[in-house]
Amino acid sequence: MQKGEQVSQLQMEICDQYTIQGDLFSQAILNNTPVPTPIEDAVRNMEVIEAIVASGRSGHWEQVPAQ
Repeated sequence: MQKGEQVSQLQMEICDQYTIQGDLFSQAILNNTPVPTPIEDAVRNMEVIEAIVASGRSGHWEQVPAQ
């Protein structure tokens, strides 16, 4: 992780995040509870991906739209 000039390392246990996400989604459906990953997360992820693609095309830093 980098914030300004400060760089730090974040270590996490090895896991299959897609299986965990799928299991939690399934449990939310079965138990009629809120989904742990709201649709807004997917929208923000797409905005970041689009900014990365635009940056690759333009060769410049691209801003992600503010929430």
